[in-house]
Amino acid sequence: MQLHRITHGVFMLLVMCSSACTVVGKHTTPQRPTVSSDTKTTAAGSLEVEAGVTHDPGDSLDLPIQLKYGIDDRSEVYLAFSPFRFADRPGDDGHGIGDLAIGARHRFVEETQDGPAIAGSAYVKLPTADADEGLGSGEVDVGFAGAIEKNIDRFDLVGFAQLDFLGDQDGGIDFGQTLAFAGSTPLDERWGVLGELSGIFVPDRHVDAVQFLAGTTYTVRPDLVFDAALGFGLTDDAPDFVLIFGFTHNFGDVALP
Repeated sequence: MQLHRITHGVFMLLVMCSSACTVVGKHTTPQRPTVSSDTKTTAAGSLEVEAGVTHDPGDSLDLPIQLKYGIDDRSEVYLAFSPFRFADRPGDDGHGIGDLAIGARHRFVEETQDGPAIAGSAYVKLPTADADEGLGSGEVDVGFAGAIEKNIDRFDLVGFAQLDFLGDQDGGIDFGQTLAFAGSTPLDERWGVLGELSGIFVPDRHVDAVQFLAGTTYTVRPDLVFDAALGFGLTDDAPDFVLIFGFTHNFGDVALP
């Protein structure tokens, strides 16, 4: 399987999909392409989709999609999955769907002139990916996260921490932790830049993956934002180089049954 053909095809699909989004929705609240998430939540009553490509050349390809629904002005629920993942392995390469995650995010404190916004989130990951193909662990995972955010002189700064309870194949639980610090700023009415330093640590599995990510965003409309980023691994457990691109689109008000 030639990954560059797949990546090119997915890129064209994203362009066509975003071009077909003629219905103008509400203002987007992108949580990609960073590892962390900020304190913003999807506009109340609206449906938002985040989709893209994460490509580690020669090693893996992932097509993450996240559907978010704004419950109210401070809360959202989301569904995250990957319709296709590819992993380069000795022997037969692994390919198939990814795991399914269900989560919620709530902003407890609004940002003020003197103080930051504070939000919390939680998720449950279901093992829908084929573990034998190397696409997932085959176990249920649960995680809880917190984010703090403050805008200072046009720079939006975010601190993020997440604690994961990872299912172990022996029936136990491995503890993981994700820490990140991210910043972004607009360059003009359409272009913006972002950066993030993140680390994923799972001592029981001897995982110590630290990455620096740098990227840009382009706002087509308030309800449609494209993103592109490069990730650079700073430790042996992190991929040496990762290419990320995708978009966030808000479809506007959607009435749930």
